Amino acid sequence: MIRRCRSSAWRRFRSTTTALELVRRNRNPRLLLHLADALPPVPGTPPPALLRLTHALSDESRLRILRYLAAGERSFTEVVREIGLAKSTVHHHLVALRAAGLVRVRHDAANAVGYGLRADALDDLDARLTSFLHD
Repeated sequence: MIRRCRSSAWRRFRSTTTALELVRRNRNPRLLLHLADALPPVPGTPPPALLRLTHALSDESRLRILRYLAAGERSFTEVVREIGLAKSTVHHHLVALRAAGLVRVRHDAANAVGYGLRADALDDLDARLTSFLHD
C-alpha cells in the first residue's frame, strides 16, 4: 500500500492523489515520475529537476563517471574498475546521475546491461539556470 505524503506542499497539490495514481495517469509505464516534479513550483525556490542536476554535477566522482561514459556505453563492472571506488559507492553515484537525467541504462530481461551518457542531458542546463535566476 502506498501512503500519502504528509508534507504541506503535497497537500496543497492534491490531498487525494497518491503516488500510484500519478503513475497510473502516466501514459508511458516505463517512465518513472519524481513526485517532487508533480508539485506546483514554490516561488523563489529552484525547481527540483534543476536541484537534482546541479547536485549530480557537484561531485568529482560523478564527473569522472560522466567522462568515462562519454566514450561509450559501459557495464557496471567496467565503471567500478575504472573509477576505483566500492561497488555500493558507484551504484549510489549512478542512481544520482540517473535521477538527474544524465545517464541512461539499457536493460536485458531483468538485469541492467549497460550505462551510457545522455548526450542531450546538458543541452538545456543553461536555459534552466537562466530561467531560474531571472524569474
